[in-house]
Amino acid sequence: LYSATIVCYHAFYLPLLYITFLADFFEEEDMHLENVYYSEMKDAGFFYADWE
Repeated sequence: LYSATIVCYHAFYLPLLYITFLADFFEEEDMHLENVYYSEMKDAGFFYADWE
């Protein structure tokens, strides 16, 4: 029983830690970069051809 507990602890500790804390951090960073790319493309006039 003790060894099964140790195996489960090591199997689920890092994914649970990632889901709890780090997933939002990486998602926010990706969203920020996408907004920067979109605003640069908009400033360059990339989307104006679609409006005509």
